[in-house]
Amino acid sequence: MAGDLMKARLRVRWPDGTYRGFIMEPSAWQIALPHNDVPSLTITLHENSANFKLLNRPLDVAFEVFNENADGFSNGAYQEFPKCRFLNIKQSGNMLSGTENRDGEWQFELPGYAWMLRKAKNVRWGEFTEGRRKFTDKSIGNVLQTFIQESRDRSNLLYLTEDFNSTVDSAGKAWKYDSITESFDAGQDVLSILQSFSDRGYCDWRMDHRTLQVYNPDTELARDFSSNAPRPAADQDRVVIVRPYFEVLNEPTEVTREDLARRCVVQGDNNKF
Repeated sequence: MAGDLMKARLRVRWPDGTYRGFIMEPSAWQIALPHNDVPSLTITLHENSANFKLLNRPLDVAFEVFNENADGFSNGAYQEFPKCRFLNIKQSGNMLSGTENRDGEWQFELPGYAWMLRKAKNVRWGEFTEGRRKFTDKSIGNVLQTFIQESRDRSNLLYLTEDFNSTVDSAGKAWKYDSITESFDAGQDVLSILQSFSDRGYCDWRMDHRTLQVYNPDTELARDFSSNAPRPAADQDRVVIVRPYFEVLNEPTEVTREDLARRCVVQGDNNKF
């Protein structure tokens, strides 16, 4: 960061991570990095821009932000932060060339790397009973790692890694939910299973480059830094104060009286009201 100005760049890589080049002179870009969900990046690029042809094939795109305090760099450096690796798999534009109607701009819609988990399926057929596969007294890590490894054995998810296992989460801490019993539909994808876990408060997760990180809930990725929240001694001084008109610039409000009632109807025994 430099003052109030964020400096960012778009680095293109082959699927194995090898450097390919940079996307130069985008007309616009928009990024979303939600918690426990798949990020998204949209790039608008004119076809006469330098290195436009880099995006004519499936590639990784890393969103890198300049960090003034980057470790080991006295003047700062560009860094790819967690959740900032994307897949170039969808684009739209005008294919007609040499006509007066040609506008020359293309839009690229890139999901975060976690989208790859949609391609990992629950398809070990010998494990099903009435179309469902059951895990009994297993940890969150065991379930996820089992599905990922099975997909990897089928030559899928070749470049995706994970830094947790059946015993500990990505922070090296024992799983809080280490004896769950769950059943999964035949053909269900791993992303929906992971999101189901996080939606029910079993874990928090993100991608760091091409590494899937899964943590115990409300620990590493969703810590409470409010002044009254209990927290480890190392975090005692890390209270977050959000001030109106400074950090909070908008406070949208919506009021509805659609369901306001003046009388209530109650049905009792023998259909009496």
